[in-house]
Parts: sequence; C-alpha cells; structure tokens
Amino acid sequence: MKVSLLNKFLLKEYASYMFGIMTLYGFASCFTKVHEFVFRLVELFCKEEYFCFCIVIFIYILPFVVVFFYLWIRANMLKHIELNINNTKIVIKFGDLFAENGLKTITFNEFFDTQVDDVLISSRTLNGIFLNKQKEHIVEIEKVISDNENFNIIDEAKREQGKNVRYKLGSIKRYKDYFLVAFSKFDDKNRAYLSLSNYFACLMKYWSEVNRVYNGENVVLPLMGSGITRFDNKSVEPQFLLEAILNSFKYSNLSFSQDFCITLVLSENIDRKINLYSIKERYYGL
Repeated sequence: MKVSLLNKFLLKEYASYMFGIMTLYGFASCFTKVHEFVFRLVELFCKEEYFCFCIVIFIYILPFVVVFFYLWIRANMLKHIELNINNTKIVIKFGDLFAENGLKTITFNEFFDTQVDDVLISSRTLNGIFLNKQKEHIVEIEKVISDNENFNIIDEAKREQGKNVRYKLGSIKRYKDYFLVAFSKFDDKNRAYLSLSNYFACLMKYWSEVNRVYNGENVVLPLMGSGITRFDNKSVEPQFLLEAILNSFKYSNLSFSQDFCITLVLSENIDRKINLYSIKERYYGL
C-alpha cells in the first residue's frame, strides 16, 4: 500500500472525523434516548449481561473502525486532487491528456524533430502519438517551429538525421491548442538524456514561457520527463518527477489570472508508482 496505517496526515484527518462522531454521540446521549434503545435492543438477543455489554461496546466502536479504514482505503486509491500553489489552482489526475480542454503540452527534443521512425522519435511516446495524430498537418507544424521567434535558438549542430537547429530547453512553440516544448537533449546515438539540474532548469524555463504565451487559457501537461530513461545515468521514479514539477512552479513565484488552472494528467500505467495522498499532505493548505 502507498499510504501506511500510521501516516501522520491520515491520522490527523481521522481525528477530525473522530471528533465529529464523538460530538454526535454526545448529542444523542444528552437529548435522545438512543443509548437506552441500544441496550434494550441488545438485550432482546442476548441474556448474559457481560456479553450484552461487549456487544454494545462493539456497536459504539464500529463507526470509528469503519471510518478509519474508509479513509485509509480512499487515501490509497486517490486518483484526483486539487492544490493551490502561488494562488493558482492545480489539478492532478489520471487520464488522457488529449481529452482535456486547454493548451496541451507535448514534449519534444531540443531540435524539435518531427520524424516518427522509432529512431529519432518512438511511436509509443506522447510525442510520437501526437505527431501520428497530426500526420496530415506535419507541414503546418514544421512551419510553426521554423517561423517562431528565434531568441531561444542556441546553435546549429551537424546531425545525420533530424533537424540541425538546437533550442534552449523549456522553449515553447504554440501550435493551435498545443504547447510544443523542447525538453530533452540528444546524444550522438539519438538517445534522450537530461541531467537532474538541467531538468529543473528546464521546468523553470517552461513556466516562464507559459507565462509569456498562455494568453489566459488553461494549461494541461503530462508528467514531463517520464519518457527519459537517462537522468545522470540513474533511473528516476515518477513520484520524484511529479514533486519536481510542483516544486518548480512553487519556486517560479509566477502569478497567473485568478481563474487560471493547471491540469497535470498522469498515465494510468504509473498509478502504482504515484502517491497522490503524500502530495496532498505536502501541499495541503498552500
């Protein structure tokens, strides 16, 4: 289980429910004859005074036990949470990014390659799925990439395959209701990689770019970086990436319009690796 029985936030939440149940019991004992009714009902089925007492105690304790295990199971099965960071609403949920309304973020490599051949771009990645969905509009996408402002260009590289113009990580190109983002470096074998320091810097640049071009529209993003298997030659857990995205937004200190919402859409296949309850615990009330 993702959330332990002794989780501090869980116990704190349970304490508030427990207070409510005890208040209800107190009200019932002061203003109603519910206790007398319970005892008489138990006596109909049990003649032994000791067993009657045990059954009554069980009846009164049962709600506390049921509520606790309900909260614990709900915490482990959490699929949707809402946070407030920097006075901005952030929704985290599992689902399909393409089904969401808003400016959907699609991560590219630093060259904004569009060739889905399972060499430069894998057809199984979000990048590859997006480009395959937009096959009939590739020329238009290429034009958006090449025609946009060039202040994010770093240099031109000599490559046997793909584009040559290299962009700063975190740079955004807007295509219809999509944000195309330069989000990974490529080695000489066309393998995506990123250092953890570059990853965080990339996220900070991304938020700055979002602030520049979002135009009041809500933004939707995936678990950025989840398709990169080489982070300083170490594997990185999805939970770490999720917390890094939230931390980067917190530290950006950016302020968006009051009704603006960021939706972070997670893939169902990483459900077991994501603990939304711990995220809620960490950012609750911010």
